[in-house]
Amino acid sequence: MKLKVVLGLSLGCINILVAQDDFVVTNKNDTIYGEVITTTFNGFITGEAKIKYKDENGKQNKDTFSANSLKGYYKDGLFYGTQMVDEKDINGHLIKIFVRKIARGPLSLFQQESTEYRGPTAQTTLTYYFKRETETCMTQARPNQKKLLKYFDDCQEVKNAIINKSINKKDFKSLVSLYNGNCAIY
Repeated sequence: MKLKVVLGLSLGCINILVAQDDFVVTNKNDTIYGEVITTTFNGFITGEAKIKYKDENGKQNKDTFSANSLKGYYKDGLFYGTQMVDEKDINGHLIKIFVRKIARGPLSLFQQESTEYRGPTAQTTLTYYFKRETETCMTQARPNQKKLLKYFDDCQEVKNAIINKSINKKDFKSLVSLYNGNCAIY
């Protein structure tokens, strides 16, 4: 891992500040450091990440990677990994997207950011996904009582919470915690 170390003196103590560049991790576990730029198409983030970097000779390069060719990327202090969703492309292949894991355990919660640009303004939409360790694909989390009850059919504690409260996106993390604490098999 490439790190930049900055030393500073503060009241007789040495402080070490670690700064890290953005980078992508390929499916072959190669790490490429540089400026990561998520790409957009018609205003929406695509399943691509561009990276600008300098090679060993100091030459400026720019590569574009699809979500299928990366394990993920690190940008602005956050890591975005790739996961498959339970949707297929026009060729019948499962779709892989960049997401950030915001709750982990036997059941994890992922977040995808989509930013739509319209002239000088931008609108960011957060989409959430559930995924059990035993599942291949993520399932989109929606604040729909009927769909949530079906997804959490194996956990009465979570079903009770869903029945007793009007659920919105802000509640997904607490549902995951409730599931992992009461119904997950470790």
